[in-house]
Amino acid sequence: MRSSRLLPLLLAAACTAEGAPAAAEKTASRPQPLAAPGSAALENLRFLTGTWRGERDGMFIEEVWTAPVGNSQLGVARVLEGPEPRDLEAAILHQSEDRLVLHLRHFGAVADRLEERGAKTAWRLVRHGPAEAIFEPMGEEKVRRITYRRDGEALTVTLDRAQAEPLVFRYQRVPSP
Repeated sequence: MRSSRLLPLLLAAACTAEGAPAAAEKTASRPQPLAAPGSAALENLRFLTGTWRGERDGMFIEEVWTAPVGNSQLGVARVLEGPEPRDLEAAILHQSEDRLVLHLRHFGAVADRLEERGAKTAWRLVRHGPAEAIFEPMGEEKVRRITYRRDGEALTVTLDRAQAEPLVFRYQRVPSP
């Protein structure tokens, strides 16, 4: 399935905010959200921030990550075959009180959703450091682990799959426009 090859790729997504009155009522009875610029775990994923480009199997791949703000960090990705878009991906890294989760959505070339409506692809952070993050699925997935590792201006993303060889994506950081 081509969406399983896209798990490390990321496309912009937006978080929805609760209405101010309802949010004020809810926060009075529960802990406040993590403060900007992010929690310790989310802040350690700041190494993803920036624009990353690479090639795999003759296709151009680009990932763009925002810096973490508050309790989230956003990513966007695209895969091009020649000049034509092939696939897109949206990602949200979200930090709650007890865990950090990577939410992914996949789209075809013209933004048609590849997963069924309502289907969730979520990965929990199981290990992290200043230049590494390892995620495992929260449900049944063909990919058993996603690892992001940064070494200077290089980013390597590895997909460990259940019944196949790992997929390795290598990117170089490029200056932001």
